[in-house]
Amino acid sequence: MRNLSFSHPLDSEKYRPTALIRVVNQLLNPSCLHPIDTFGSQSCDSFLEYFSKKVDLIRADITSSHSNIGDDFLGRDPPNHAILWDEFSSVSDAQVEQVLRGLRPTTCIFDPCPSWLIKECLGDWIPLFTMIINASLEEGYLPAALKRASVCPLLKQASLDPGDLGNYRPVSNLPFLGKVIEKVVAGFLREHLDQFNFYDRFQSGFRPRHSTKTALVKVVSDLLSSLDRGLVAFLVQLDLSSAFDTIDHGILLHRLEHLLGISGSVLSWFCSFLEGRSQVVQLGSSLSAPAGISCGVPQGSILSPMLFAIYLLPLGAIAERYGLGFHCYANDVQLYLAFPANSSEVPSVLEKCLGEIQSWMAGNWLKLNPRKTEILLVGRDRVCESLLGTLSPPSLSGADLRVVKVTKSLGGFLDASLTLERQISSVVSSGFFHLRNIRRLHPVLPRDS
Repeated sequence: MRNLSFSHPLDSEKYRPTALIRVVNQLLNPSCLHPIDTFGSQSCDSFLEYFSKKVDLIRADITSSHSNIGDDFLGRDPPNHAILWDEFSSVSDAQVEQVLRGLRPTTCIFDPCPSWLIKECLGDWIPLFTMIINASLEEGYLPAALKRASVCPLLKQASLDPGDLGNYRPVSNLPFLGKVIEKVVAGFLREHLDQFNFYDRFQSGFRPRHSTKTALVKVVSDLLSSLDRGLVAFLVQLDLSSAFDTIDHGILLHRLEHLLGISGSVLSWFCSFLEGRSQVVQLGSSLSAPAGISCGVPQGSILSPMLFAIYLLPLGAIAERYGLGFHCYANDVQLYLAFPANSSEVPSVLEKCLGEIQSWMAGNWLKLNPRKTEILLVGRDRVCESLLGTLSPPSLSGADLRVVKVTKSLGGFLDASLTLERQISSVVSSGFFHLRNIRRLHPVLPRDS
């Protein structure tokens, strides 16, 4: 019986590696299914107050340092006056069934029934879902009941102090029907971006055939090419403070309309999707009071990463004007500048570019965090050592940026010589960790599992 109860969840996820690792972790650590104990004495209301105040403080800080917030984007976005997309196409039962089968059965507290039950009885639900989805798309309206989020505070790293609210990020769990509609709209939006090639060519987030792997290969390839030409390079990892939570709805809608040519009921739907949202914080069976959301896009939403990429569309042009390489994956923004080892102009060029990027971000309600922004000097060992002794680190807002010997980029570790030794060590360590876990499960699993 124990063999069966352990092997069934493993077999059901054997073709999905990420889900399989999650099941293994749950079998080995049953307590992780009930993480309420990790929050200590913190209450739902204290988490909600902290998350709300954090966004307010960031926007207040931006306001104090930038006088014309929200005005910059009007003049800098190249206008697109053509109407390219003003209404959605209707979706069929077959399309809705494909969307439903592809979604994970996550259930929100606002769902009237468990989402796994819906997936078990698809034949009965599909016509109703199709009717609701088409009505939402045709009217350009998303009901308020589908815009309520249950927020779970997620510890950023297991080693951090669980008693410090600043060590958590808010992850939103949204109603299942709302995610189904989002998935349909995301498909239409991706088709629109593909058809008119609106993607930034160096934005790899949430595009077909563009993953963290392809993004990392592109960045490392460019840096290695610089080394082959006898150059050294600065790799700058920009850090944005709560980027998804501070997005301005008016600016985002302006980009959708004037950069992407969206209007009519399509633009009305996106406006309805962004406005009138609310959230509660859930810890176990406890809930906070609901609170309205006036800015940002929810982390955990299907559309949010795509909308964030659209929000950042004008950013790459700034880097290109200064001759910097640029790559972006959602809110992971990387700049790199190759130069001869005897050049004296590099820090000033980099500082001017970073200063303009910081100004652009502030004008768009995004906060660039100099304290957490890292710079990696990439080059041959002897050249890097001599440069680090003579070259002043670039500064931003009057503070020198932190120069590091190893940085983490899109899940991989990069060192100054690009030997990838730290990355190999990390992968080997992770591999042995999982092998030890498999050994713990071995006595209670059949060999096939």
